[in-house]
Amino acid sequence: MANRADRNKKALMNCLGPLRNRAGVTLLEVLVALLLLALLAGSLIKIAAVSGHWVKEAERQAQAAVLAFGILDYCRAQPGLLASGPSSGTDARQLLLGEPPAENTYPWQADFQPYNGQAQLWQVQVRVNWDGGQSQKAVEMYTLVYVPP
Repeated sequence: MANRADRNKKALMNCLGPLRNRAGVTLLEVLVALLLLALLAGSLIKIAAVSGHWVKEAERQAQAAVLAFGILDYCRAQPGLLASGPSSGTDARQLLLGEPPAENTYPWQADFQPYNGQAQLWQVQVRVNWDGGQSQKAVEMYTLVYVPP
């Protein structure tokens, strides 16, 4: 049994002999390693840039949803607005927070109509765009508002 293990060890040393005596790596191996590193780094940078875009897009969509919900609350708090008809603005933040319009605007539209012909129940539809109104990117929310007589 020991004889067999010695033969296997000797055979392995004979195979690895040329590799064991090397002092370093060749220029070709270094160049291949650098090429692989460059390819991977380029891909990782591109993935990071694309994911950064989608994170920003998600942030703007979430901001538009919060503003749309805020406009719905604004309409609930002031039911007298419902009788005045549809309204709109250039930036929802200006309506809700009093901030002046910034470079990233959130144009909004609100439409009010009686629900199924009932005078005391109104359907409120709010739409907030998050691309400055230049595209179809928008959040829409609906609710019913009771207006006491």
